[in-house]
Amino acid sequence: MAPRLLSVSYLVLSVALLISSRSCDAFSAPKGSAAAPLDRKKIAVIGAGGYMGATTFGFLQRAGSLYETGIAKQCRCIGATAGTAQALNTYLGSHFILAQADESFIKLTNMQLVESIQNSLQGYDAIILGNSMAVQNRPITPGTFETGPNSKTPEIFWDFCRGNTVMPETQEIVATIVDNILEACQGAQVKHVLGVATGGGVDGFTEKIQASRIPYTVLQCSGTLSVLKDYTYRKGVQGNLKVVTSEGTSGGGGEILREDIAAMCVQCLQSLDWDQSRIIQVESTGPVVLNEPSQKRPDQEWCVNSHVLAGKLRSVQ
Repeated sequence: MAPRLLSVSYLVLSVALLISSRSCDAFSAPKGSAAAPLDRKKIAVIGAGGYMGATTFGFLQRAGSLYETGIAKQCRCIGATAGTAQALNTYLGSHFILAQADESFIKLTNMQLVESIQNSLQGYDAIILGNSMAVQNRPITPGTFETGPNSKTPEIFWDFCRGNTVMPETQEIVATIVDNILEACQGAQVKHVLGVATGGGVDGFTEKIQASRIPYTVLQCSGTLSVLKDYTYRKGVQGNLKVVTSEGTSGGGGEILREDIAAMCVQCLQSLDWDQSRIIQVESTGPVVLNEPSQKRPDQEWCVNSHVLAGKLRSVQ
């Protein structure tokens, strides 16, 4: 009798452990692009000639070269003039070890026309958009959308670019462009908008994204933005990022690296369900903590230590 009871108890325990294991796997498994890597998602970055935009684009390019990310190789930079292409390739060459983006990756777009933006986003699944844009009035690149030999247009850079910084007096222009972008996303049937809100950007940025009725993720980053000197993707994630959903509160944080924010954008698209909307508070609490160092070589990862970010996002719905 005793052996039979022991056998039954063992069976019950085994089933319970199996159910528990599957529940944990379901909770921790990626729900974004990495959940279906064969269905590779095409991502566009707005203003990728700026530092944070270019860094995000560089990570997307690397992620697109790896099967398990579910991100397509054909990431796209949306900008207005050849200045975007020049700035982007300058950053890529120095920070991503001779990487480059040829004309197939860059779509020069009239950011003042919804139709032009919509055409540039056609066939793309998601966009990444920051609220802090530097603006420069530049000559329109010949053969694009010029109306005369001296035509000029606002060029936007996500974050600073070649001495151009985010200026309060240009934010009305940026706000209109953000409205145009979100309207274009609706027309192009973009499936997800990932917005990055840092200090000093467009007023009502998060509310604009919410009003678009497109599923979204907004990263509300607190703390002083900084840049890691001589950064390359091999240095990877440097900060211990704390993520809290909008129901939580942010402690304010100290310095937060632009490079870490860019990496978090790409990880969010891999880890989080695109059909859901969420606001995530992000801050840095010090140097990155590596409880489980990566088992991969740097050239086998889209971003070194990105597994740490994936772990941070497991509790986010």
